[in-house]
Amino acid sequence: MSQQQGPEQQGPGQPAWGPVAGPPGAQPDGPQPPDGPRPGGSTTGAKPLLVGGGALVLVLVVVLVVAYLTAQAGPSGQPTTAPSAPPPPLELPLTAGDLSRDPNQPDEDTGIDTDIETVSATYARAAEPTVVVIAGRPLSDPAAMLDLVEAEAVRPIEDGLCGRYPSGYDVCAVVRGSTALLGVGIAGQPVQDLLDDTQTVAAALPQ
Repeated sequence: MSQQQGPEQQGPGQPAWGPVAGPPGAQPDGPQPPDGPRPGGSTTGAKPLLVGGGALVLVLVVVLVVAYLTAQAGPSGQPTTAPSAPPPPLELPLTAGDLSRDPNQPDEDTGIDTDIETVSATYARAAEPTVVVIAGRPLSDPAAMLDLVEAEAVRPIEDGLCGRYPSGYDVCAVVRGSTALLGVGIAGQPVQDLLDDTQTVAAALPQ
């Protein structure tokens, strides 16, 4: 009689034939079907990828915004403003009341102070030279203009200051905005008239 043989014993290191059950919950060995939606199946597996991509884009946008704000911030961390346009060149009016200056004679830079923009012009009344006007910017104190020309015997008159130029001429200074004007009386006029002429030129100064 032939004897029935039982299952062939496997030696160590030899692969077992057929599926081998693993512990509960373990993934079966061998090639698995590729991930992804199956015909008629659910697409929920793609949602984590889409959410992750959206989060990455959001992070990149935030980084770019922060980098832009950092570049726009000054040393104190406050946003800096664009530099303002420079003011127009300082010019004295061609006419002021009954005073006028030669339109063909450009304003002259006095060179009194390199930190201050200064121009000067000679005004005439009835074709007679009357007053030399020196304008300086930025200056908001008439005393500063008198200091620049080293005026002596300075005293207040109305809303201006008047004194004596070292060469002997009377001088008066007034302020309009950020510009100080100094009038030098070259016609021997009274100090009050000199102050009035200087104020007239200041009132006609372009702003």
